[in-house]
Amino acid sequence: QAGGARAQAAAEMRPGDVLFGLAAPWNSQHMERALAALERHGLRYATLVYDLIPVMRPEFSVVALGRRYRDWAGRMMPVCDVPMAISHSTRRDMEVFAAREGFALRAPVAVVPIGTGFPSVSLGVPLAQRDATVPAEPYVLCVSTIEVRKNHLLLFRAWRRLVEEMPAGAVPKLVLAGGIGWLVDDLMQQMRNAAFLDGRVEVVDSPSDAQLAALYRGAMFTVYPSHYEGWGLPVVESHDFGTPVVCADNTSLPEAGGELARYFEADSVGDAVRVIRGLLEDPAGLAAWRAEVRARFRPVEWRETAAAMLAAIDGAGAAMDGGGGAV
Repeated sequence: QAGGARAQAAAEMRPGDVLFGLAAPWNSQHMERALAALERHGLRYATLVYDLIPVMRPEFSVVALGRRYRDWAGRMMPVCDVPMAISHSTRRDMEVFAAREGFALRAPVAVVPIGTGFPSVSLGVPLAQRDATVPAEPYVLCVSTIEVRKNHLLLFRAWRRLVEEMPAGAVPKLVLAGGIGWLVDDLMQQMRNAAFLDGRVEVVDSPSDAQLAALYRGAMFTVYPSHYEGWGLPVVESHDFGTPVVCADNTSLPEAGGELARYFEADSVGDAVRVIRGLLEDPAGLAAWRAEVRARFRPVEWRETAAAMLAAIDGAGAAMDGGGGAV
């Protein structure tokens, strides 16, 4: 069936049409087929880049992924007629990579707003009826795959400091919601050795959308200490559920959090402790912040994302001889 669909698509391709590389365009088969189609049919190429982290910061990825990313970026970005990015931070990385590798981008990078929300979860269902994963006691939530780039080690060290420095019972549980990823064997062993700080740290492995929705809604606030992001989806997800966010002050995270989030230095345990402890010691201020998030946050509809991508493609077509073409 896949072969038949490809043959039908190839038969319908016309010069000036746009081939849009979405999802995982660094797949080697996609690259070979895309390059062949561009040459054979006179197509234009568009792609949406989420991030260039394995190229820009290879220490946060496995070696094989870094090689695949570099191969993809080096082969596909120079032939891309409609380059798009999910943040201004990723756009800057694309421009830096092109300059570093000695090629010119064919067009300015269009920044596409990313949609917000869990379409599969009914937010009208009361919290207690949705999921039993939510701890009964107060907790702070971190949502992400547990991998080295996400900087969970900083949170573990910050929570140890909080437990040591604050009165007994004053430190909420830290809930880490996400699958176990790469390069975190040492961290997981440290947490096991410390008995997860006597139960003050809890891991919810690979939660469902319904579980995440319940966890977001029930958290005092969320925290996102990542070293490097293409966007920062857990930041806007948290705001979408009306829950305040404390996050690192790097790369795209200030774009995602805007004026509603609060920030700390990603490499500073002391700064993270300062910000988090300030919130724990000011419940009235935290309640006012939550009310502000719920009043001011405006989610991006996924249709806005689609419209922005189509507008970028249409704009590139209008700027080229011969105009548009099909996508």
